[in-house]
Order: sequence, then C-alpha cells, then structure tokens
Amino acid sequence: MKEGFLPQDYQLPEEKTKSGGDYMKFEPGDNRFRILASPVTGWVWWEEDSEGNKKPVRVKKVNEIRDESAKHFWAMPVFSYASKTVKILEITQRTIQDAIYGFANDPDWGSPLNYDLVVRKTGEQLKTAYTVSNKPTTELDPRIAKMFEEKKINMDALFTGENPFSATQAPLPEPTDEAPAVKTEDGDIDLSDLPF
Repeated sequence: MKEGFLPQDYQLPEEKTKSGGDYMKFEPGDNRFRILASPVTGWVWWEEDSEGNKKPVRVKKVNEIRDESAKHFWAMPVFSYASKTVKILEITQRTIQDAIYGFANDPDWGSPLNYDLVVRKTGEQLKTAYTVSNKPTTELDPRIAKMFEEKKINMDALFTGENPFSATQAPLPEPTDEAPAVKTEDGDIDLSDLPF
C-alpha cells in the first residue's frame, strides 16, 4: 500500500451482517457462535397473516403440524461472535443438526454448551452447503454469561407467536407482616387470628 494513504496499521472493518436484530442467520463464510442453553425443538412452517405478512408457525409435536412444508427445527440462545451479542439461532438444516448431534454424542466432545461452533456456509440457493466444526472446550466467558442472563429470553414464546425477548419477570411481592387471608365458604379467615 502506498505510504501515507491510510495509517500503517489500518484494517477494513468487518461488514455488518444483513441479519440484524435478535436472530442469528448464517452468512456466507464462517459463522462462529456459542450455544448458551439447550435447544427447544419442534416443527416450523410459514403462513400468511390477514395483512399478507409471512409469519412462522411453530409447534412442539409432530401431530400438531398443519402444513406439508414443516421442517424440524432446533432453536437456542447463542452468542454471535460476529455481532458480539446474544441472539436466537434457529437451525432447520439437517446437515448442521446431524453434525452438532454427533459432537454432543461423542464422548470426546460432549455437550456443545462447553465449546464454540463454527458453521461455514458456501454456495447459494439450491447449491448452499454447510460444514460444521468445533473449537476446543473452554469455560464460558463470564461477560457472555452475564449478557445472556440480562436478556431474559423466553424460548417457549416461539410457540405462541410472542417475542421471546420481551419476557418480563413479575416482581416478587413485597414482604409483609400481615398474615394472608384464606377464602372459605363462610368468608375470609385472617390467619393471624388462629391460636397456633
């Protein structure tokens, strides 16, 4: 490079992926991620809503499928190294599922919660191919664990059509010195009035 045009240590920044938001999509090339919790599994297909928008429909059991195009899926929270964020990854590709299933059942590797995975995507459309490799076993970085904990993802919301990232926990009731009342046929009983 001609001296002076750009700083000597300059490198082009990584391009932002097209799949912004809370869901990870496999981009061409290497996609490195860490699975943060066991997947939920089921079947998924797409339907058009009343406004003409395509929406995914997910069910847990095979006898609940209402569309021939349904695919078996795994969905799990992951840490995406490309975006440096916690996302949901839904895997419908059988070659990827087979590879991860193989690692999980290999006594030398065990649970994929203990190491990073890399899915390499090559080709386009009908010629798309995926290869999966795993990295050495490592402890989960505490910063990633904290980020995941703060997200409060409700994976079961995928089956109800709700947003898994909008899960809120109801606050615990404030402690009180008052004894709770118990409802009976004769009315409320104040438990503090009981002699024991």
